[in-house]
Amino acid sequence: TAHASATIDLLSTEQLQSHCANLKEAGKPNADEQVVRILCRDVEALTRLLTWVDGAGLPAFKESRGNMDEAYQIWKRELVLVSQNLAQTSKLLREVPRRKTNVRIRPGDWALDLNGNGDISTWERHLFATPKAQVESGPSMPSDDPDFYQSTTINPIIRIDAADLDWSLAYHQFAQGLAEFILAYDLRGERLVLVDASRAKRALLLLQAGIRSSNALRVQVLAETDDDEEWLPNPRQQQQSFPLAMDEQTFATWKELLDGVALLLAGRTLAGVPENSPDASRVRGLCEAGRGIDVQRFFNDPPTELSLNFSGLQRYCTNPTTRKPLSLLWKLMDRSRRSGTNEWQVLRHFYWVN
Repeated sequence: TAHASATIDLLSTEQLQSHCANLKEAGKPNADEQVVRILCRDVEALTRLLTWVDGAGLPAFKESRGNMDEAYQIWKRELVLVSQNLAQTSKLLREVPRRKTNVRIRPGDWALDLNGNGDISTWERHLFATPKAQVESGPSMPSDDPDFYQSTTINPIIRIDAADLDWSLAYHQFAQGLAEFILAYDLRGERLVLVDASRAKRALLLLQAGIRSSNALRVQVLAETDDDEEWLPNPRQQQQSFPLAMDEQTFATWKELLDGVALLLAGRTLAGVPENSPDASRVRGLCEAGRGIDVQRFFNDPPTELSLNFSGLQRYCTNPTTRKPLSLLWKLMDRSRRSGTNEWQVLRHFYWVN
């Protein structure tokens, strides 16, 4: 594929830092420079957060002397800033034109002092490395074992395109949704007490926005016809480095997952399993067999208290009806488990946990 000559390469730590410094002094950015600014902003935000965790966050718990409420408030103040930053970056991501860019990155070669201690440790040097496809064992990333990265990661070059922008946007929206839900509660002794129901409602809207962005990503990827330093590929693209085999079945499962979660968040289905399902025992204690949780109501009318035994969730248990049946997501989980593959777990990792 032919590209304009003004390629922006962020293939090393030096190139990343140089472009980030130069853009701070530049005027109105073009589309490619907008992408670089977002990358720089995210790296700066991560550095600030990890530096805060080491310098103030962890010491707050160590010095709490059992008074976890005060330490929790310190973390909440930082989380407010994180949520605000995610919202601002999401806005910038929405403003970038959706097209193939001239920005090429190799994050696995970005070696940065992320926690601000003046040293670049092994895990910092390899934090942005890409897991090899089908690597399913070994220590979890990040690791301080240099040999671990030699055998389990790669450092590909990626040319950012429209799909990558939606991929990043979904990440930011899901992360902010989680932050907003946490901020809805205060820790008081051993209880999480609701203090701001509006944040729980905002979390629902952000999760729904993330689902829409992820679906836009799926559509964008399937529509791509080029094959040039891809990140997340469609089944026809070979020049890619995504650590999951993205075949036709994976895209079908992805759509099924997104559709199922969207219906749950919209209050059109209930989270539960049928009474005769082999998974019924797994949800026992949440709802009676055959009933399901109204997820939309959970966010719009959040519980006044949360506990680790989920005791506050019973009031959201509802009998399924023809207009609001049980979600079919349990069938997806059951099918993935029966297939003997890790497709469900990997999709969950990439689109929910991260």
